[in-house]
Amino acid sequence: MEGQTGAAAPVDAGPLAHYAARGIYGQFRQSYGFFIVRDGDRIFAQSAICTHRDCLLSATNGGFRCRCHGSTFTVDGHVTRGPARRDLPRYALEQQTNGHLLVHLERPLLPHQFDLPVSSLLPARYLGRPVRGTILVPYHFLLQ
Repeated sequence: MEGQTGAAAPVDAGPLAHYAARGIYGQFRQSYGFFIVRDGDRIFAQSAICTHRDCLLSATNGGFRCRCHGSTFTVDGHVTRGPARRDLPRYALEQQTNGHLLVHLERPLLPHQFDLPVSSLLPARYLGRPVRGTILVPYHFLLQ
């Protein structure tokens, strides 16, 4: 795959505080094949690999574009123009007690898994319980 190292292990994406502003963060695009996306009160790890022919995507104002064949995707990874037909996968996230965000490349998520019930997506500290150990968040964080 162009742009992906093939490593399927969690990637430490650094402190969650580094992603405070809304936007697409591309520092892991070439090295690990994903973007961190902050969209309002959500943060998620979106694949940076086109579902058409595995080319590396570029971030645009409204989402992503494939330089190889011109496919475009929304910031949520939905195809808006082909030739790609499949939406982009995301990766499970984990917030560590030190505040770092881990991206689990070994746990890709498909679009039908994106709209899980909100209560399963909130880190324990937002539910009024103290944080102990790590918190696996299957899709995105809802931030306050």
